[in-house]
Amino acid sequence: PKPLLLVSCTGDWTANTPEVEGPMVRSIYELFGEPASVRWTQVDAEHNYNRESREDVYEFLGKALLGIDDPGWAEEQPFQIPAEEHLRVFAEGTDAPGRPSRDELAARIIDDKARAFDAAYPSSKDDFAGFEATYGLALNHALAVTAPPGADIQSTELGDSPVPGGTARRIVIGRAGAGDAIPAVHLAPEGEASGPPVLLVSDEGKSAFIEGDTPGPLASTLLSFGRHVLAIDPFMVAEAVPAETIDRAEAINYFSTYNETRAAERVQDVATAVAYLREATGAESVSVAATGDAGLWALLATPYLPIGRLAIDGAMFPLEDEAFVERLNIPLLRQAGDLPTAIALAAPTPLRMWNTRDELAAWASRAYDAAGESGRLEVSTDPPGSDGLAAWLLR
Repeated sequence: PKPLLLVSCTGDWTANTPEVEGPMVRSIYELFGEPASVRWTQVDAEHNYNRESREDVYEFLGKALLGIDDPGWAEEQPFQIPAEEHLRVFAEGTDAPGRPSRDELAARIIDDKARAFDAAYPSSKDDFAGFEATYGLALNHALAVTAPPGADIQSTELGDSPVPGGTARRIVIGRAGAGDAIPAVHLAPEGEASGPPVLLVSDEGKSAFIEGDTPGPLASTLLSFGRHVLAIDPFMVAEAVPAETIDRAEAINYFSTYNETRAAERVQDVATAVAYLREATGAESVSVAATGDAGLWALLATPYLPIGRLAIDGAMFPLEDEAFVERLNIPLLRQAGDLPTAIALAAPTPLRMWNTRDELAAWASRAYDAAGESGRLEVSTDPPGSDGLAAWLLR
């Protein structure tokens, strides 16, 4: 509980400090028995570079650092403010060097970062560790995805129904203390399981694979071969949409500074669902098949998960800013290398991609060639169909 002074004013976002932030911070200090170590001041001004605020800081620093408990010591002494022209980087009358426009500067930064990313992208097995240390860390910070331990997984059972070859259990899963709730159907095979469980994800929800409690062709085939199958409704999809509208206030300024975007929440739901399957079945790894934009969510989650096989729909997603804003809006994702970074971190996990644009397919080929595992990557234009996809997942 180090000494803390909160300086605020009435004219900006610190206006509520005496009623909100100050008491909240002090309540934490009270847990340590040091409520007097935090205090706050407020002046009636637009901002805080004024004499009253400066003197509050002088007094605080004198007491906290020098042990001086004398308010008079903090009185500011007269001084001469330098002429404004002496404070300028370029004195009046001096020609400043040419400056790029805002758009020119943005284009230059984007180009520099694109070239740096291309140079850092793995070209051999020896390159992966350094790439992960830089771009893998950046991707992790952008996504803020966690692979929850089994002990943190919570599930609520809503009822069982018999289905050919097993049982369909309707559940809601989430993480302890996180407040998330993911509607799902868990298909459990009769008798002992015979291979890694499979997570099915679609941007249309679990009904793309299981209608009510009735498994569709893909889920039914997997179940018949003794696989546990889980299909989920990711964040704000199908049953995961609240019956009563909830205003997330996503349009307010800085929403994503303090909250996860919808796309980021959906990536986390994939990670949570994988953790549930591992905990429920005791499996070391989980295979994932994802269609529509859910293929993008599953790909971004894969680097942090024990994935056995990954089959994803590329959803004809272009690696362009407009597409990320509209369909995969996660702040800083592009700077972290977005989908190509996820592919490099996923390699050499067996990966099947379809409906994928040439640019993303080229990045995938680069990553798997560098890993020496090009045989583990399959890219096709057309969807594989339920039978083809099931056969690939069952390998």
